[in-house]
Amino acid sequence: LRKVLAGVWLFMSLSGLLYYWVHCHRMAENLSSPSIMLMARSKTGEPVIIDDFRESYWWLRDNTPEDSRVLSWWDYGYQINGIA
Repeated sequence: LRKVLAGVWLFMSLSGLLYYWVHCHRMAENLSSPSIMLMARSKTGEPVIIDDFRESYWWLRDNTPEDSRVLSWWDYGYQINGIA
C-alpha cells in the first residue's frame, strides 16, 4: 500500500510540476509579445478585434503637432513613445 501511495504521490507531483512549467511558458510567451490590438470573442462566440489603442494613437498622430507632449500613465507613455 505504501508503494502505491508513493507512486500516486510521485505521479501527482510530477503532473503538477509539468502543469506549472507549461503555464509559465505560456504566460511568458503572452507577456513577451505585447500587442496594441487584442483578439476577443463576442457573446455569440464570434472573434472580435479590439483596436482601441491603435485608433487612439493614430488620432494623436493625426491631430496633434509633432512636438506635442502627452500626459499619460507611464505604461501608456512607453507605448506612445514606441509607436511615435
